[in-house]
Amino acid sequence: MLHEHRSFFGFRRDTEKVTAENPAEGEIREESVESHKCSAKTAVEDSERIFTELIHSIEKIHSEMTQ
Repeated sequence: MLHEHRSFFGFRRDTEKVTAENPAEGEIREESVESHKCSAKTAVEDSERIFTELIHSIEKIHSEMTQ
Protein backbone atom coordinates (compact mmCIF):
# COMPACT_ATOMS: atom_id res chain seq x y z
CA MET A 1 0.00 0.00 0.00
CA LEU A 2 2.78 2.41 0.89
CA HIS A 3 4.52 1.66 -2.42
CA GLU A 4 1.27 2.38 -4.29
CA HIS A 5 0.88 5.62 -2.31
CA ARG A 6 4.41 6.72 -3.24
CA SER A 7 3.92 5.60 -6.83
CA PHE A 8 0.72 7.63 -7.12
CA PHE A 9 2.32 10.78 -5.78
CA GLY A 10 5.36 10.27 -8.01
CA PHE A 11 3.02 9.97 -11.00
CA ARG A 12 1.10 13.03 -9.81
CA ARG A 13 4.30 15.06 -9.50
CA ASP A 14 5.44 13.91 -12.97
CA THR A 15 2.04 14.84 -14.40
CA GLU A 16 2.25 18.32 -12.93
CA LYS A 17 5.73 18.75 -14.45
CA VAL A 18 4.58 17.50 -17.87
CA THR A 19 1.51 19.75 -17.72
CA ALA A 20 3.70 22.78 -17.01
CA GLU A 21 6.06 21.90 -19.87
CA ASN A 22 3.47 20.66 -22.37
CA PRO A 23 -0.17 21.40 -21.50
CA ALA A 24 -1.55 19.14 -24.26
CA GLU A 25 0.39 16.11 -22.95
CA GLY A 26 -0.67 16.93 -19.41
CA GLU A 27 -4.30 17.03 -20.50
CA ILE A 28 -3.94 13.61 -22.12
CA ARG A 29 -2.53 12.21 -18.88
CA GLU A 30 -5.33 13.74 -16.84
CA GLU A 31 -7.92 12.25 -19.20
CA SER A 32 -6.20 8.88 -18.87
CA VAL A 33 -6.35 9.08 -15.08
CA GLU A 34 -10.04 9.97 -15.16
CA SER A 35 -10.73 7.11 -17.56
CA HIS A 36 -8.98 4.65 -15.23
CA LYS A 37 -10.92 5.99 -12.25
CA CYS A 38 -14.17 5.52 -14.13
CA SER A 39 -13.21 1.98 -15.16
CA ALA A 40 -12.25 1.10 -11.61
CA LYS A 41 -15.51 2.50 -10.25
CA THR A 42 -17.50 0.48 -12.80
CA ALA A 43 -15.58 -2.68 -11.88
CA VAL A 44 -16.32 -2.16 -8.18
CA GLU A 45 -20.01 -1.54 -8.86
CA ASP A 46 -20.20 -4.67 -11.03
CA SER A 47 -18.49 -6.74 -8.34
CA GLU A 48 -20.86 -5.44 -5.67
CA ARG A 49 -23.87 -6.28 -7.85
CA ILE A 50 -22.60 -9.78 -8.61
CA PHE A 51 -21.84 -10.56 -4.96
CA THR A 52 -25.22 -9.19 -3.86
CA GLU A 53 -26.95 -11.41 -6.42
CA LEU A 54 -24.87 -14.38 -5.28
CA ILE A 55 -25.75 -13.80 -1.62
CA HIS A 56 -29.45 -13.50 -2.45
CA SER A 57 -29.27 -16.70 -4.47
CA ILE A 58 -27.59 -18.56 -1.61
CA GLU A 59 -30.13 -17.21 0.88
CA LYS A 60 -32.99 -18.31 -1.38
CA ILE A 61 -31.59 -21.82 -1.79
CA HIS A 62 -30.97 -22.06 1.96
CA SER A 63 -34.52 -20.95 2.67
CA GLU A 64 -35.94 -23.50 0.23
CA MET A 65 -33.85 -26.27 1.78
CA THR A 66 -34.95 -25.49 5.33
CA GLN A 67 -38.66 -25.48 4.51
